[in-house]
Amino acid sequence: MSEILSGKYASASQVEHNGKKGILLKIVSPDKKVNTIPFEVLAEVDRAVGDIALEESVTFIIFCGSTGKIHAGADIRLFAGEIDSKQVHDYLMAGALLDLKIKELSRKKRTVSIMNGKRFGGSVEWPLMAQYCVCTPETTIQFSESNLGIIPGWDGILNVLLRSTKINTLYLTATGDPIGARQMLEAGLIHAISPPNSIFEQALEIATAVSVRSPCEIRDLVDRQTLDKIIITRTNTSRYQNLLGKVSLILKKNKTSEGQIKQDEVKQYIRDELENLGKPIAPAAAKAVFDLVNKYETINWQDEQGIRDMAFEEVGLCDELMKTQDRRAGMKSILSDNPLETIPIYMGN
Repeated sequence: MSEILSGKYASASQVEHNGKKGILLKIVSPDKKVNTIPFEVLAEVDRAVGDIALEESVTFIIFCGSTGKIHAGADIRLFAGEIDSKQVHDYLMAGALLDLKIKELSRKKRTVSIMNGKRFGGSVEWPLMAQYCVCTPETTIQFSESNLGIIPGWDGILNVLLRSTKINTLYLTATGDPIGARQMLEAGLIHAISPPNSIFEQALEIATAVSVRSPCEIRDLVDRQTLDKIIITRTNTSRYQNLLGKVSLILKKNKTSEGQIKQDEVKQYIRDELENLGKPIAPAAAKAVFDLVNKYETINWQDEQGIRDMAFEEVGLCDELMKTQDRRAGMKSILSDNPLETIPIYMGN
């Protein structure tokens, strides 16, 4: 492969397969521990996609990112405390505009993305911007935004709805529940599962095949009754207030003479209890997801104007949720060292 573009966060190399010319676009995260996607990464990838679109001899593009075990979207600190509303809006809009640019590119050249590792939020959303997607067997995805008081903002809801069913879209983006590679395949989110040592070859095959068909029929991961029960149960604030009360008692009971306790043990207890209860879902976030999906439930790949409208409306809804106390509580639950603040109590405002 010969490199044709080399940036700080993105590099592009020429590839050939089955007599067709293509480009491998690699995205590099500046965060070594958790692969995040700051604004600068989006901007550089956007420019690269624009340049690739002008390459007439290129028939396909493969997108891949860092190969770490854990991937996120934004650095969560961007959405914590007193936020810069314009900065957050510009960041959300940059993701939506990148998606629309990749969709425009996909109408002329085949686009394929590669996913691996545990992926949360934006690190699920950007690979779904491509026309096709492949992943490794250990890959898991989670639209975790609803557990933090917001919703996906980089067309995550849109791209699940374009690939899958209405029920799957509601389930994945309103509950924040994780799913594995096989479930991703059954839901229509990916087109193949491949071992890490051959996933690039699998992506090349999809990129250059005459036609691409899903290896299995799309199915609903849950039924509507189960979905409704999940939403009702996990937006019930009292369940988590009861847990908060238990943790308060544990903290008082186990105080040492020095006024300190083993907070790691308490946090592990909270994680275990939340695993049993299910992570809290912010009511306003769940409502926003349902409203958006119900409005655009018949959308399809050919509806270019509808896609643009839904993309911008998704950004707008996420913007609005940034103004809520639920967003503050959700972000604090991730960032705070205080065990009591790691249990978000969502009030729907």
